[in-house]
Amino acid sequence: MEILIIISFTIVFFAIILTKKKIYHPVILFNGIWLIIFILYKMQLIEFIPISNKIILILLFMIVFFPIGVFIGERITINKKDCHQKQNSYSLRKKIFLFVCLLTIIKMFYDERDIIINVLSGLSFHTIMVQSAGKGTVLIKGFSVVLYIFFIYPCMYFISPVCANVFFTEKGKNKIYYLLLNLVVVFLSVMHHGGRNSIFLFIISYGITYLMKKKKIYIKRKTKLLIFFGLAMAFLVINNVSNSRGINDIEKSFYAYFTCSIPLSELYLSIPVIKNASLGGYLSFSGYITPIIIILKHFGVTPSNNYLLAYNIKEIIENNYLSIGNYALNMNAFLPAGTYLYIDGGYIFEIIGMIAYGIFVGYIFSLTQKTNNERLNVLYVLLSISLILSFIRFYFTTINFSLAILYLIILYKKDNDIKEDSNHV
Repeated sequence: MEILIIISFTIVFFAIILTKKKIYHPVILFNGIWLIIFILYKMQLIEFIPISNKIILILLFMIVFFPIGVFIGERITINKKDCHQKQNSYSLRKKIFLFVCLLTIIKMFYDERDIIINVLSGLSFHTIMVQSAGKGTVLIKGFSVVLYIFFIYPCMYFISPVCANVFFTEKGKNKIYYLLLNLVVVFLSVMHHGGRNSIFLFIISYGITYLMKKKKIYIKRKTKLLIFFGLAMAFLVINNVSNSRGINDIEKSFYAYFTCSIPLSELYLSIPVIKNASLGGYLSFSGYITPIIIILKHFGVTPSNNYLLAYNIKEIIENNYLSIGNYALNMNAFLPAGTYLYIDGGYIFEIIGMIAYGIFVGYIFSLTQKTNNERLNVLYVLLSISLILSFIRFYFTTINFSLAILYLIILYKKDNDIKEDSNHV
């Protein structure tokens, strides 16, 4: 673990110098979060199960080859014509965005009305989960499955980056309406199953967007106070939701939250079906593959064996709660981004995958610095979420995140005229 800490620190240190302290740079975000995780893990506040050299090597390749990919991606040149086309030439299709958000709100509120009433009357999420045999708080079936997979879940991912961008770029009361719309969806997402993920998406989206915009705009004192109040409320909600889920020791639960992916890698990779798998990308990129398979199945196309095996492995990872050591609660689902790529094809696939991931993120980041394209800015914020939360999963394994990227491309239209930057927020 010491070698991982040293290498991560070295990469972050030089990245800070080379990027002139742009802390929202992808290498600083990715290696910075892993530096924190490695230090926390080394503290052993929980007596974790031992991990093998295999896991150390997987983590090492992950934190080394991603930055290499980023620096390659940043150096991909674009000609002046392409740069001009990308320069501040896209704006949000507000009517379509609002329609999807309202559809999400109406459907989720209808499905959650009983849960909301129970929670407001004092019933905890823990009790609700026990009553539903731990299967979640909302039962989704029939056409609702399609609605949630293709619209509602992706909306939960793209709404915070989009609304954060509007909040920090538009003038007047309009930005407040988008903030309130965002908060409603976050609230309903929490009510959906007692999860805290949407709150983290909210915090990260507004944090990264602020860092990207603060040198280009003047932020009023009133706005700063509103941001501070919103973040304070978000952390308060996280604490209350955690208590409601039956988590008594909040500090230790967050410690386990940040560190559990390392011992879980050891445990999941010891399961024979996962240990012997070689899926060629069907697991790591299942967020795009699964929707295609769902559509093809309606036309009688039989899924491949690799897809079925990848689906089975995802089920094992998400539904098997395992003991990570001397901790009261069993954990599930958390795996480092590199572990998913390793399962798909060993060290070689992980190296190629992390470099490709880095190239993609680095290229998008580079464009945000060379242009003022709002679509690219929002896309980078969404990608930043996948970097900061890379200790949870490789986010291209989820349909929600994968489709959110595609929908962001559709949600922004090309303008005929280049608009001026907003000067006040």
